[in-house]
Amino acid sequence: MVENDRLTLRELRVFFDPGNSHSKPRTWEGVTPKYGDNGHIAVYSGLDRLVPFTGGLLLGNGFIEELYEHMGFHPAWKFREVHELVFREGQLQRAADCSEAADKFRKTFAAEALKPPDMNRVKRWIEQTFSLRYERD
Repeated sequence: MVENDRLTLRELRVFFDPGNSHSKPRTWEGVTPKYGDNGHIAVYSGLDRLVPFTGGLLLGNGFIEELYEHMGFHPAWKFREVHELVFREGQLQRAADCSEAADKFRKTFAAEALKPPDMNRVKRWIEQTFSLRYERD
Protein backbone atom coordinates (compact mmCIF):
# COMPACT_ATOMS: atom_id res chain seq x y z
CA MET A 1 0.00 0.00 0.00
CA VAL A 2 1.17 3.55 -0.67
CA GLU A 3 0.19 5.87 2.15
CA ASN A 4 1.67 9.29 2.89
CA ASP A 5 4.11 8.72 -0.01
CA ARG A 6 5.50 5.57 1.68
CA LEU A 7 5.42 2.00 0.40
CA THR A 8 3.99 0.13 3.38
CA LEU A 9 3.41 -3.56 4.10
CA ARG A 10 0.06 -4.02 5.87
CA GLU A 11 -0.46 -7.79 5.54
CA LEU A 12 1.76 -10.69 4.55
CA ARG A 13 0.50 -14.12 3.41
CA VAL A 14 2.97 -16.99 3.38
CA PHE A 15 2.28 -20.37 1.80
CA PHE A 16 3.78 -23.30 3.70
CA ASP A 17 3.66 -27.10 3.79
CA PRO A 18 1.90 -28.15 7.02
CA GLY A 19 3.44 -31.61 6.69
CA ASN A 20 6.97 -30.18 6.98
CA SER A 21 7.77 -29.17 10.55
CA HIS A 22 10.68 -27.02 9.29
CA SER A 23 8.39 -24.84 7.19
CA LYS A 24 5.90 -23.92 9.94
CA PRO A 25 5.71 -20.11 10.12
CA ARG A 26 6.89 -18.43 13.30
CA THR A 27 6.30 -15.08 14.92
CA TRP A 28 7.82 -12.38 12.72
CA GLU A 29 8.77 -8.97 14.11
CA GLY A 30 6.43 -9.51 17.06
CA VAL A 31 3.44 -10.61 14.95
CA THR A 32 2.08 -14.14 15.39
CA PRO A 33 0.48 -15.50 12.22
CA LYS A 34 -3.11 -16.65 11.97
CA TYR A 35 -3.80 -19.51 9.58
CA GLY A 36 -5.92 -19.28 6.45
CA ASP A 37 -8.93 -21.50 5.72
CA ASN A 38 -6.97 -24.26 4.01
CA GLY A 39 -4.26 -24.50 6.69
CA HIS A 40 -1.50 -23.84 4.13
CA ILE A 41 -1.37 -20.06 4.45
CA ALA A 42 -0.03 -18.07 7.38
CA VAL A 43 -1.43 -14.54 7.56
CA TYR A 44 0.48 -11.78 9.33
CA SER A 45 -1.99 -8.92 9.85
CA GLY A 46 -1.79 -5.46 11.37
CA LEU A 47 1.67 -4.76 9.99
CA ASP A 48 2.87 -1.22 9.42
CA ARG A 49 6.32 -1.74 7.93
CA LEU A 50 8.10 0.52 5.48
CA VAL A 51 9.24 -1.50 2.47
CA PRO A 52 12.68 -0.06 1.57
CA PHE A 53 12.19 -0.72 -2.14
CA THR A 54 14.12 1.32 -4.69
CA GLY A 55 12.87 1.14 -8.26
CA GLY A 56 9.70 1.43 -10.26
CA LEU A 57 6.35 -0.34 -10.29
CA LEU A 58 3.85 -0.40 -13.13
CA LEU A 59 0.25 -0.83 -11.99
CA GLY A 60 -2.45 -1.82 -14.43
CA ASN A 61 -6.23 -1.78 -14.08
CA GLY A 62 -8.91 -2.78 -16.56
CA PHE A 63 -7.34 -5.65 -18.50
CA ILE A 64 -8.41 -5.64 -22.16
CA GLU A 65 -9.71 -9.18 -22.73
CA GLU A 66 -9.28 -9.01 -26.53
CA LEU A 67 -5.49 -8.78 -25.97
CA TYR A 68 -5.30 -11.97 -23.92
CA GLU A 69 -2.54 -14.38 -24.97
CA HIS A 70 -2.08 -17.67 -23.17
CA MET A 71 1.66 -17.25 -22.70
CA GLY A 72 4.07 -15.13 -20.73
CA PHE A 73 3.18 -12.13 -18.60
CA HIS A 74 0.82 -9.41 -19.68
CA PRO A 75 2.61 -6.11 -20.29
CA ALA A 76 1.23 -2.81 -19.04
CA TRP A 77 -0.13 -1.75 -22.44
CA LYS A 78 -2.78 -4.49 -22.19
CA PHE A 79 -4.53 -2.48 -19.47
CA ARG A 80 -6.80 0.54 -19.96
CA GLU A 81 -5.34 2.33 -16.95
CA VAL A 82 -1.59 2.30 -16.27
CA HIS A 83 0.33 4.11 -13.53
CA GLU A 84 4.04 4.17 -12.80
CA LEU A 85 5.31 4.67 -9.25
CA VAL A 86 9.02 5.26 -8.60
CA PHE A 87 10.44 4.75 -5.11
CA ARG A 88 13.73 5.39 -3.34
CA GLU A 89 14.14 3.44 -0.08
CA GLY A 90 10.35 3.09 0.15
CA GLN A 91 9.62 6.80 -0.34
CA LEU A 92 7.55 7.74 -3.38
CA GLN A 93 9.62 9.94 -5.69
CA ARG A 94 7.33 10.16 -8.71
CA ALA A 95 3.87 9.01 -9.79
CA ALA A 96 2.75 9.19 -13.41
CA ASP A 97 -0.40 8.25 -15.28
CA CYS A 98 0.84 6.30 -18.34
CA SER A 99 -2.62 5.35 -19.65
CA GLU A 100 -2.39 7.64 -22.68
CA ALA A 101 1.04 6.26 -23.65
CA ALA A 102 -0.29 2.70 -23.31
CA ASP A 103 -3.23 3.56 -25.56
CA LYS A 104 -0.91 5.09 -28.16
CA PHE A 105 1.28 1.97 -28.05
CA ARG A 106 -1.77 -0.29 -28.53
CA LYS A 107 -2.79 1.67 -31.64
CA THR A 108 0.75 1.43 -33.07
CA PHE A 109 0.93 -2.25 -32.20
CA ALA A 110 -2.41 -2.95 -33.94
CA ALA A 111 -1.19 -1.28 -37.14
CA GLU A 112 2.11 -3.19 -37.04
CA ALA A 113 0.34 -6.52 -36.45
CA LEU A 114 -1.16 -6.34 -39.95
CA LYS A 115 2.28 -6.43 -41.59
CA PRO A 116 4.09 -9.69 -42.48
CA PRO A 117 6.17 -10.96 -39.53
CA ASP A 118 9.85 -10.13 -39.21
CA MET A 119 11.39 -13.10 -37.38
CA ASN A 120 13.79 -10.89 -35.38
CA ARG A 121 10.84 -8.84 -34.15
CA VAL A 122 8.91 -12.01 -33.31
CA LYS A 123 11.88 -13.27 -31.28
CA ARG A 124 12.15 -9.94 -29.40
CA TRP A 125 8.39 -10.00 -28.75
CA ILE A 126 8.60 -13.49 -27.22
CA GLU A 127 11.55 -12.49 -25.03
CA GLN A 128 9.68 -9.38 -23.82
CA THR A 129 6.47 -11.34 -23.22
CA PHE A 130 8.20 -13.73 -20.83
CA SER A 131 10.16 -11.00 -19.05
CA LEU A 132 9.11 -9.47 -15.73
CA ARG A 133 11.34 -6.41 -16.30
CA TYR A 134 10.41 -3.04 -17.59
CA GLU A 135 12.74 -0.28 -18.64
CA ARG A 136 12.23 3.45 -18.94
CA ASP A 137 13.55 5.35 -21.93
